[in-house]
Amino acid sequence: TCIIAILSALTLTAVDGGKPPRSGTMQIIVNVEDINDNIPVFSKSLYKARVNENAPPGTSIIRVQASDPDEGVNGEIVYALVNHNNDKHVDSFLIHPETGEITVKGDVDYERKNAVELRVQAKDKGHKPRPALCKVLLEIVDINDNVPKISVTSLVNTVKEDAPIDTMVGMITVTDSDAGKNGQVTLKIQGSASFKVQNSYNNYYTLVVNGPLDRERASEYNVTITATDEGTPPLSSTSVITVHVSDVNDNAPRFPEPVINVYVKENSQIGAVIHTVSAFDPDVGDNARITYYLLESSKSGPVTSMININSDSGDILVNGPLDRERASEYNVTITATDEGTPPLSSTSVITVHVSDVNDNAPRFPEPVINVYVKENSQIGAVIHTVSAFDPDVGDNARITYCLIESSKSGPVTSMININSDSGDIHSLQSFNYEEIKTFEFKVQATDSGVPPLSSNATVNVFILDENDNSPGILAPYSELGSVNTENIPYSADAGYFVAKIRAVDADSGYNALLSYHISEPKGNNLFRIGTSSGEIRTKRRMSDNDLKTHPLVILVCDNGEPSLSATVSIDVVVVESAGDGKTPFRHAPIKEESFSDLNLYLLIAIVCVSVIFFLSLISLIAVKCHRTDSSLGRYSAPMITTHPDGSWSYSKSAQQYDVCFNSDTLKSDVVVFPAPFPRGREITVQKYVDYEQSNAIEIRIQAKDRGYNPRAAHCKVLVEVEDVNDNIPEISVTSLVRTVKEDAPIDTMVGMITVTDSDAGKNGLVTLNIQGSAPFKVQKSYKNYYTLVVNGPLDRERASEYNVTITATDEGTPPLSSTSVITVHVSDVNDNAPRFPEPVINVYVKENSQIGAVIHTVSAFDPDVGDNARITYYILVDMLCCMLPNQYF
Repeated sequence: TCIIAILSALTLTAVDGGKPPRSGTMQIIVNVEDINDNIPVFSKSLYKARVNENAPPGTSIIRVQASDPDEGVNGEIVYALVNHNNDKHVDSFLIHPETGEITVKGDVDYERKNAVELRVQAKDKGHKPRPALCKVLLEIVDINDNVPKISVTSLVNTVKEDAPIDTMVGMITVTDSDAGKNGQVTLKIQGSASFKVQNSYNNYYTLVVNGPLDRERASEYNVTITATDEGTPPLSSTSVITVHVSDVNDNAPRFPEPVINVYVKENSQIGAVIHTVSAFDPDVGDNARITYYLLESSKSGPVTSMININSDSGDILVNGPLDRERASEYNVTITATDEGTPPLSSTSVITVHVSDVNDNAPRFPEPVINVYVKENSQIGAVIHTVSAFDPDVGDNARITYCLIESSKSGPVTSMININSDSGDIHSLQSFNYEEIKTFEFKVQATDSGVPPLSSNATVNVFILDENDNSPGILAPYSELGSVNTENIPYSADAGYFVAKIRAVDADSGYNALLSYHISEPKGNNLFRIGTSSGEIRTKRRMSDNDLKTHPLVILVCDNGEPSLSATVSIDVVVVESAGDGKTPFRHAPIKEESFSDLNLYLLIAIVCVSVIFFLSLISLIAVKCHRTDSSLGRYSAPMITTHPDGSWSYSKSAQQYDVCFNSDTLKSDVVVFPAPFPRGREITVQKYVDYEQSNAIEIRIQAKDRGYNPRAAHCKVLVEVEDVNDNIPEISVTSLVRTVKEDAPIDTMVGMITVTDSDAGKNGLVTLNIQGSAPFKVQKSYKNYYTLVVNGPLDRERASEYNVTITATDEGTPPLSSTSVITVHVSDVNDNAPRFPEPVINVYVKENSQIGAVIHTVSAFDPDVGDNARITYYILVDMLCCMLPNQYF
């Protein structure tokens, strides 16, 4: 059945010749039928594919594809394999008639045939089908299915243990039936550093000495050789070669210990054997026959006058009278020498210790020891450790300690104890500085000799004060919760004396140095107290708005660590007249006729404190006077108050200024301080302001009078934060290639880099540069995005990696910069040929040399790495010689 296609529609019109002319029309439709006039066309005329020789049936290899522009069955294609030559290898493959997919049908064997050419026919389904052909070249991939075989062609009987490196031991050949890399074999030795294999030619190897041999450690070596091919997966085989090692005199006699300690009494008889030394030589025969003798020591002098040795037996004898007080020990060097050729020897140091008698008493480093102990220290704590020295040894130098009562300090054993062995002095009580400030006792050190000897040392213990006493309020005031009352007249001027708080502290030093503060109410603007004097005075005159009764809480603190304190409550009552202001509890600053002992102590402490702070106070007053002008007398000092809601208020004269913030996070960032002059109020920065967190801050200011019904006004202050260049650029490597080939062309991309700067404006504009002469450069892609590219020739043999230092610098004033180091690894390409050290090599060999003997080893060097540096050697036929070289080598 043919598919009918509409090509076009035509309109036919007929007109007569009358007047007026008349006409008629009709529509003509033309249909075109398809015929099979196109042959299928393959996408390629030659297809290439690879298949493993062990591929199972059904394994897909390749899919061929042909197209036919005809329609219907004329364009439907059927695929088939064409075997004109009756090649039996073609029968191992199958093609799908519709998809064109070629799969494995039977056995595929590389050893039988390593390549198969298939002819594929594509034919349409038209009435008269039209075929087309293409070729498919299948390469059979060899698999590694043969293990290497190792053969030892020659082997020496024995190898001397002093054989030099590269001494030949045997000849080895290895074969592998596979092809390509599957047949390329590498020979290695397992677990032995004494031998190695060297590749002579192709799969011919020599077994040579690779390290020092030791017959005493191993008289024979079982060398395990492994042959591994380069297939995937690699196959290997092993062979064990036994190498016998002959002995040479390469071992000196050895003492069991390099240093030997011998103890002898100083009253030993001359000729007594005090020790016997014995050295061992692992060699045999004359090489192991040992003689002994002494070496004179420059440190111990002529020891042979005191010590001697039997050259055959090694017995060490007393040769003279020993005296420990003259020499407590003798360092004797003994030499043991064998009779080998050449003879070898070794030495050992014997320290002869002369036993002591107890003729030295223990000695303390100092006759008087001062110990400082904090009061209230824990009971049982070690307050000091005494240590005495006894030049004797053993029990004669073993020291025990004990306490000796002192008549000055009384029974010290109730306060301290001593560890008889360690000398640790322990406290038996917690010391109170206010009760005892120092005491003395003696410590006796006694050795354990016979008879025992001893010596004494005096120990002075000083108790250090701690701040463990709170200040005590002196009469007439009390800190026991009662409230004291003081009256002041309404007309009292600024500086009017209200009361004087006196307190004492039982501690000493800074722990007893007291300071006075008004604790409540906070931010009091009517009264002040002398920090060191304790005098309470008015800060200004009374006003109608002030309360009639002012409860004050006075805090008295010492200067200890931590500080201790006491409080006293005073109600200051404002009375109308001066006569009503007299109370029996009021203390005017008048001179007292007499002082009690306690008051005198307080006065001395106050004078000492005043002297310490005198210069600071004068400097502070001078600075404040310098900053005030002639109108200062008309303005009182501003008061700073913190409200419960967290806002600040500032009061001065009859006006109050409240500061409110529109953001809780900014309350501690900006604080308004009123200026002490008529020029206005200042807003200053209290904490660090960061443009990157907020570039503008809005502050609401409230001004409120202090009338009966206070009235307030508000304003807003918009603080614009200007950016400063306080952020360094940050460099980030977003992508980086693992390796760059050393033949990479210019502008090859290596990585992507981004740089950011948190600042604004020019402070955030960053320029990226490379430091040094690395063959790379950065190119700007978009804004702060850069690419790192190759800018010059690379050479892996000269530098396998480059540490590229990139610097990012902003345009701020002053500019800030940061650096980042990017490591670029360069991969190898095969751009270097192997090089021989010399172009001509002369080798001399004796005639009648054994077949398989190594007459020379040539070595070429290739600076490349990996497979590019793996070198194989072979002999070229020399046409100038009458004999072919490969007949002999």
